Amino acid sequence: MRMKLLGERTGVQVSPLALGTGRLGLGPGGDVNLAQARDAIAAYLDAGGNLVDTSTRYLGGRAEELLGELMRGSRREEIVVSSKFGRTAVARPAAAAAGQHRKALRQEVEGSLRRLGTDYIDVYFAHTDDGVTPMDELMAGLDDLVSAGKILWVGLSSFPAWRAATGATIADVRGWAPLIALQLNYNLLERTSEREHFPLAHARGLGLMAWSPLAGGLLTGSMPIFYDAGAATGKFEIAAEAGPQSPEGMVTKDSQTQQIVDTVVSIAKEAGTHPVTVAIAWVLAHGAFPVIGPRSRDELGANLDALEFELGSEQLARLDKVSARPQGFPYEMLVHDRDELGLDVHDPRLGAVV
Repeated sequence: MRMKLLGERTGVQVSPLALGTGRLGLGPGGDVNLAQARDAIAAYLDAGGNLVDTSTRYLGGRAEELLGELMRGSRREEIVVSSKFGRTAVARPAAAAAGQHRKALRQEVEGSLRRLGTDYIDVYFAHTDDGVTPMDELMAGLDDLVSAGKILWVGLSSFPAWRAATGATIADVRGWAPLIALQLNYNLLERTSEREHFPLAHARGLGLMAWSPLAGGLLTGSMPIFYDAGAATGKFEIAAEAGPQSPEGMVTKDSQTQQIVDTVVSIAKEAGTHPVTVAIAWVLAHGAFPVIGPRSRDELGANLDALEFELGSEQLARLDKVSARPQGFPYEMLVHDRDELGLDVHDPRLGAVV
């Protein structure tokens, strides 16, 4: 794989596809085939990948252990480990162990280091915003871990843009370890992060890691979608046989979903490739690092094919158009105002306007 810099705040080179470990070896009944999981990680590394994303949450902590097994020996220095804290493997942790405050941070990083069998984590993300921990406490706690050598770089996952911007500013002003990357739910069915998070990332030189690039499996084209077109909620249900690929409510559920999936499948047929390849290639074309989530070595192949597949300008335009959603205020107003001023409304510094 041809390496890329993980944003502009660090010189570390990583593969354009990150391997997510949340579904490795996961079977239809929710059971985990450990041998299959190990095989998938090994196949990704053998293909030249070096950015592996995990969490205290994934597979009940087993994902970190599996990764640790494969890193024993000389391979640790080849791998950029991205892990996360704040969503523990315990469904309902004790009150003092929940969230992103210093106590929870200390407990979780020590547990992750133990499971990974390493003395440092490359990129450490706060998994989700708990909404209560002050950003100065969170960023100070992460800076302490950098100073202690337990983590190298700092990231935020699934944070509101204003909270992430606050944290980045505090760290810069106080000379703490800078924020270098964001993790976002980003795919053809979920593009709202283009409003605030993408401009923030471009302005501050942050790397963007896109989790769920296949929208929980919907963009594979193999999961039947059932929805009530007349329902105010636009809710639909995924076929029962979809199993662990459920999108868990992380996509907009309306009739546009089917149009987007149909377009992905159509372009895949035109190009003689798999819908998975098309969907991931679209994320790559928009400057993010897709965090792929194969369950096995067999599923990994179509994901890796996206590195060799380039969407044509017409195909990219079709996908952008069919997946476009109303931008809302003030973005739609700004399109008109910026146009009158002669500003390029497609400049990433001004926010996405589609």
